[in-house]
Formats: sequence, structure tokens, C-alpha cells
Amino acid sequence: MKTNAVFYARFSREEELQNNKKIACYCRCAHNDGISLPQQMKYMQNEMVNRGISKDVISFYAEYGSGITAKRKELLRLLKDVKKGNISEIYVKSPCRLARNGLLCYRILKYFKKYDVKLVNLQESAIRPQDEELLHYFVDFYRIS
Repeated sequence: MKTNAVFYARFSREEELQNNKKIACYCRCAHNDGISLPQQMKYMQNEMVNRGISKDVISFYAEYGSGITAKRKELLRLLKDVKKGNISEIYVKSPCRLARNGLLCYRILKYFKKYDVKLVNLQESAIRPQDEELLHYFVDFYRIS
């Protein structure tokens, strides 16, 4: 049975969409091979259709760039939209699309939690509380090093 990771939810999807909030799909590939990013976007589009989510409420954020830095145009646009309160849910193929750096990933997840945004991970099992605790240990270790 396939499970999806879901983090941080305060309102139901119906309540959020009534408030004109969008569902974000974030896609990232490190290199422009002309194939990977369009494939990832197509995968996300199919997942949204399978879940019955209307294309009218979806915003795509797609880019080429390194996952070890936050200096990415579409990621920054997504974070800005989250802060404005325009996003209720964010779908990613896997968390490494957001960040390949553990500290950066932790910061992004914390940011989503701050703004009550739900993150849905389409390909991996749910992150358990002990996994999030490991991220805290990693951050503490990183600060000491």
C-alpha cells in the first residue's frame, strides 16, 4: 500500500480553497537535460488529476537548480507565496526536490509549519516524529561544528 507523507494541516482542503488559497506543486531538477523536469511536471499533473484536484487551484513552481542552496527563483517565489497566505498545500515528488541539504530542508519544513501549510510527499512514506527529532539533532550538531 502506497502512503504519502503529509505534514502540518490546520484546515480542510475545502475550507482552504474557499479562502482562495492555491495548491502548489514544486518541481526541481539539478541539470537541464530537457527531459527530467518536464517528466516531473507531468507526473505531478497526473497525480493532481488522480486526486481530483482542479487545475484551476494549482500553481506550479518548476526550475533547474542545485538542491543545496535556497537561492532558487521558484523556491523563493513559493516561500513568498506561503508567507502571503496564498498556499494551503504543497506537493513534491520527494523532499529532496525542496532541498538536498539537511539543515536547509529542516528550515523549509519549519517555515511551512509556521504558516500552517501542509506538505504532501508523493513518493515516500510519512516522516515519523522520530525522523523530525533526528533533524533537530542534526541542526544542533551543525551549529556546534
